[in-house]
Amino acid sequence: MTTRHEEHLTPSPSSSMGDERQHLDEMPPSASRVYGVLEQTDSPLSSTEIASRTPLASRTVRNALHRLREADLVGVRASILDPRKRQYELTDTER
Repeated sequence: MTTRHEEHLTPSPSSSMGDERQHLDEMPPSASRVYGVLEQTDSPLSSTEIASRTPLASRTVRNALHRLREADLVGVRASILDPRKRQYELTDTER
């Protein structure tokens, strides 16, 4: 069971890399752009940091992150500096 502030960064056992890539292809361009930003960094980013690296609105970034999390492409966890804030990164199989 996951807490409100942290979710597992590993995909579900039934997921495979091909299935995950297919999910990405079926998502809106905003989700692909957010995924691309996360691919280019080695450290987790907040939704605000992701939005600052794209022309997307903050709400659009949050919606894209939600879709990516549902597809097990992105994981979320509490920030080390401020546990009230969330940080996002690609799941282990996506690196």
